[in-house]
Amino acid sequence: MKNSIKSFLEKEGNLIDKLTDTFAGDTGALFDVFETSKRLAQDSPKSFTDYLIEGANKLKNLKFPEDGFLKCDTNYWYIMTEVAGDNTSYKSFFRIKENVSPTEAIESLFDTNTSMYQIDCARFVQFLISYAKMKTMNNKKKFDTLYKTTFEIKSHEASTHKIYNQFDFDSESGNYSSLYDSISYNNEQELLDAMPLGSVIVLRNTDEKVTEDKPFKNENCVKIGNDLFIAHGFETEKLFSFQSVKGNLANYGSSSIDKIILSTTITYE
Repeated sequence: MKNSIKSFLEKEGNLIDKLTDTFAGDTGALFDVFETSKRLAQDSPKSFTDYLIEGANKLKNLKFPEDGFLKCDTNYWYIMTEVAGDNTSYKSFFRIKENVSPTEAIESLFDTNTSMYQIDCARFVQFLISYAKMKTMNNKKKFDTLYKTTFEIKSHEASTHKIYNQFDFDSESGNYSSLYDSISYNNEQELLDAMPLGSVIVLRNTDEKVTEDKPFKNENCVKIGNDLFIAHGFETEKLFSFQSVKGNLANYGSSSIDKIILSTTITYE
């Protein structure tokens, strides 16, 4: 039994696809089965995607900023601001304090002091990717040595990973074009299918009544399987289908679901 589960787990893509089909969108049950399968095959090495799911499970009770302001454990982090690309507004980001190691700062969120944090979806996915990178490396000393210089978590990148490619929606053509090469996709499904696991998917509410200052104007999520994504801010559950993410974003803006578009995808080095 154990060997058969181990063999199944090693085929990560097939595992997620088959479980998604089996549970037909019941992501709570899917999550439980996935975690149980992993425990039964403890000698099977965990993958980057495994650690994304593990990290999301640890942050089930993480709060979304109640007043629009990020909060953290100030023993480990500064919350900084920088001028946004439009030169008229500011973006907040996390920077570790001088006497703190990157692993200590990340573990503060995931393992020891989660209740002290309030984080939006954009920084949530960046923390999650950094956590998965740290756990996959499985060497705290090496991780800290690589990233000890001004470790930061920003809205669309972090010290552990830089943008490799980005596709943005072109409202005139309806296509998705890369900012870095000549590749393009004809529609959102083509783009979603092409994105590797671990890619960040950004949805946008185009309803004009949901202004840029609203917390649910956009939703950042992470692709972890065939029509399976990790998202933050809607509820304690973190696993959703693509349509569920769309539906939740529409509900929070009191908008119709056809106002929700896939606006951007980002893959990392």
